[in-house]
Amino acid sequence: MREVRLWMMAIALLTISVPIQSVAQESTQDFVQRVTQAARLQHTLSADIVLTWKTSAGTKTSTGTVRLMKPNYAFVKLAGDYPLHVLVSDGTVRYLVPDDKSYTQESIDPRGEKIDTPWWGFPYRFFFTQSLNPFGASVDPSEHLDSVSGESVDGQQFRVLLVHGTGPMGEYGARFFFDKDVLARSIVQFGAGTKAGVFEAKLSNIRVNAPSSAAYFHFVPAAGQKSTSITAGMLSIGEKAPDFTLPTPEGERLALSTQRRGKKATLINFWYFNCAPCRIEFPEFEKLYEQYRAQGFTIVAVNRGDSAKTVVDYARRAGLSFPLVLGGEPGKSNVFANYKSTEAFPQTYLLDADGRIVYRTAGMDIDGLKRALQQFGFR
Repeated sequence: MREVRLWMMAIALLTISVPIQSVAQESTQDFVQRVTQAARLQHTLSADIVLTWKTSAGTKTSTGTVRLMKPNYAFVKLAGDYPLHVLVSDGTVRYLVPDDKSYTQESIDPRGEKIDTPWWGFPYRFFFTQSLNPFGASVDPSEHLDSVSGESVDGQQFRVLLVHGTGPMGEYGARFFFDKDVLARSIVQFGAGTKAGVFEAKLSNIRVNAPSSAAYFHFVPAAGQKSTSITAGMLSIGEKAPDFTLPTPEGERLALSTQRRGKKATLINFWYFNCAPCRIEFPEFEKLYEQYRAQGFTIVAVNRGDSAKTVVDYARRAGLSFPLVLGGEPGKSNVFANYKSTEAFPQTYLLDADGRIVYRTAGMDIDGLKRALQQFGFR
């Protein structure tokens, strides 16, 4: 936790911020209640956005525009390093456009909780959910509200809320910059040293409660653009899942055929440590494992490229009890090629008692997984 507090001090210096004098006395809890209520009353929001993420691999940036309308309409257009060009929610369907040739679509949450791509696009997720959890719409019970203060950054005045907690990426600290009760900027850091990651979303030219209509959020594919499933390229439903034998982080060997013997359903998940969605869904996997393991359900999570120590330490912190194995790097291990899991993470397959695939997804779909498990009679 000391490291989290140190990075907060460092970012405070990096933003070249200075305290604003004569800030009205207001408790942190009162401030949060006020900005949360203000966000509930914001019917529309439009702005320019800059998304930046800094990791050991370097710094990447995307820029674009955001237009939002309650309860779940969105149009996010980006250009740059992040592999998303457009996100559109027309109130019923969410469309994701990764390139000029294709797009995917899925049902949208009625409260806008799925408008969260990329995950650190926190200002526009907050517009819909009013959640201060950097990693999702649900409340983070570990999150602590540290302080709120007035600051001036590059000549602009903000009220800045500092929080810290333990999320799917480990301990994190966050700074939320509010301009007239509108969340205009967020900075989230997890990890420390060479493994630290800093993710920033910054809005400018913000307009709130400007007139808008559902017609603006109608999605029209570009010429030649085709709809593809998020599971395109994965193994097919009904296909027999390839067997594998891989090392565990503790130095033993685990065979899929042995693990699923006598089981009604087996979940295979492909993940890696710095994949935020992977670690966001792991607590949900653990709940399902604890709930259904006695009924014949098991999980095998295949890690890509992380060290045994990284996986063991993470599993211990996250309280994971289901089996994890080390898949190594793609190209050096056949398991990723055999499951066609070389780029998109997380990927999940659900197998029946015969080892045939009955459900699959690329990305998070806990609700879909639960529905698939119910078809096996798990209650």
